[in-house]
Amino acid sequence: RACCPPRWRGTSTSPSTDQRKPRRESIRSPGGSGVLRGEDVSMDFVGLIPAAGRATRLAPFRYPKELLPIGYELTPQGGARPRAVAEYGVEAIKAADIDRLFFVVAPWKLDVVTYFGDGAQFGVSVGYLYQEEARGLPHAVDIAYPWIGGRHVALVLPDTIITPADALSSAG
Repeated sequence: RACCPPRWRGTSTSPSTDQRKPRRESIRSPGGSGVLRGEDVSMDFVGLIPAAGRATRLAPFRYPKELLPIGYELTPQGGARPRAVAEYGVEAIKAADIDRLFFVVAPWKLDVVTYFGDGAQFGVSVGYLYQEEARGLPHAVDIAYPWIGGRHVALVLPDTIITPADALSSAG
């Protein structure tokens, strides 16, 4: 099951057929003299943030570790608001010019959905994929596969601070 912003929703909860099939295109070197990467490479990227774990090592805290406030951001009104640790990953995805991302969430992580919403406040489009039980990172990626298809994936762990903020965009 998945819930996504309205503009991503169709009449069904499965991705469209064009999302399931990788696009065939080649990436040419700057001079056009050769292919830099394989022939089934798509330049379309999507961000993926798995956030369905139980965070048992954070006991006795009972809220999602992705929302742990670890810094503050100044507001236009001159105040400060706490920044959740997962915001740093979202910021890195945005800095890499990736405009779509998915959070993989579990039933006990709905606060993540409430916090990030459709992503407009963070300048990205956010969708949510539902994982009923925490079965690890490979399972989260497997759940996301029909939605990411042949796109490149920027996998960001939500409890990791990525610095500098443009680290994903400068990797390459």
